[in-house]
Amino acid sequence: MPVGNLIELKKLKMSFESRCLMPAGCWTEREKRDKRFDLRYLMPAGYQIEREKFDENFDSRHLRCISVSGGAGKTQKSFDFRPPKDKITRGSVRVSPVPSPMTLSEGCVLCHQGAKMVLFVTGRCDRSCWYCPLSSGRKGKDNVYANEHLVEDPARIIAEAEAMSALGTGVTGGEPLLCLDRVTGYCRMLKDHFGNGHHIHLYTARAPSDDELVGMQGLVDEIRLHPPHECWENILDSDFMSSARRAKELGFSIGIEVPALPGLGYLVPALPYLDFLNINELEWGETNADEMRKRGFELADGVHNAVKGARAWADELCRHEKVHWCSSAFKDSVQLRERLKRIARNTARPFDEITDDGTVVYGVVELRAGTMEACTALCRDEFGDESFASCGDHIDMAWWVLTHLSESLPGKKYIVERYPNGGIVVEVTPL
Repeated sequence: MPVGNLIELKKLKMSFESRCLMPAGCWTEREKRDKRFDLRYLMPAGYQIEREKFDENFDSRHLRCISVSGGAGKTQKSFDFRPPKDKITRGSVRVSPVPSPMTLSEGCVLCHQGAKMVLFVTGRCDRSCWYCPLSSGRKGKDNVYANEHLVEDPARIIAEAEAMSALGTGVTGGEPLLCLDRVTGYCRMLKDHFGNGHHIHLYTARAPSDDELVGMQGLVDEIRLHPPHECWENILDSDFMSSARRAKELGFSIGIEVPALPGLGYLVPALPYLDFLNINELEWGETNADEMRKRGFELADGVHNAVKGARAWADELCRHEKVHWCSSAFKDSVQLRERLKRIARNTARPFDEITDDGTVVYGVVELRAGTMEACTALCRDEFGDESFASCGDHIDMAWWVLTHLSESLPGKKYIVERYPNGGIVVEVTPL
């Protein structure tokens, strides 16, 4: 269920299956229940649904109500779930199209909730795809990042996952299969710590061999193949299809994930062998900008990195129920934002203000030598201990405390907006 939706379940006898957490901002009221309500899959975005005194089994995996009547000879009828107009209200959350929940991969569902940690295992890759948007800071470098944080100790990976209450992890690169031992070691550590329910998906531009697939069994749940553009025309004859078939035999969820480029129609014959096919909006980056210009591509707007015309290349293929479109705007305004919100809720200090984008805002005063004691006493007397924190040669505090005490505090003063948990600084405003 997308963040921000409310479901009020009244006077129901229901057993609640808690295999997956409800997204932040959602709540339910349950009384006298006897039915099973499965929240593993998404409800339509932006709806608040009130349901009272009904005797259906509601299975959100297929957005279908199943009505059962009769005694020993029970009859069953099913119908697509469409909430009556008088039961639908638009909340303050953004309403956007969501693909059919029946075909969204579990990894996509969790990404939609911002519940997936991004584990970047290496910047090395043995391909040179001209459209790769990987930054120069990571490209070709054998470094590991958990979300935005450089990992020097594997324990940092667990700490980052806990900081966001992660329900799963997406393993990416570079090419993760170039360091398969590292990948399986990290996945085993995550499964051991969080349990087998911690969902792990992996991106690869290789066609995994039998040995590689067997090595990932029980550790990676979902594999997302990234066949290079030059392979698309003959996709059925490629090693990627052989690998996809074998992966399904071994129990993996298997799909293809590629950027929107001309020629997407060549991938249609592969659909019967896949669980899903994700198309990412082609994105402009610092490392692929020259190649984009050579091909005459332009930015769609001045806000996102999306390339103009990319959606049109995917339109026809997106009509298929297994195919899903992931826009640049969605990644920024939903996926990243919801992940930041999860982290902020777990890690923000009492005086940090959490924004609608999941960033935190606070004030900083860089103190002159010998003024720490007097300044902390002033903050404590005026607003209490929870309004500030001493941080060596400076004090962090609520931004509004800083504006109120600005003239009384000596030193350089400014307001900071940044990603939570010591993440990237977004903006610094001097006072």
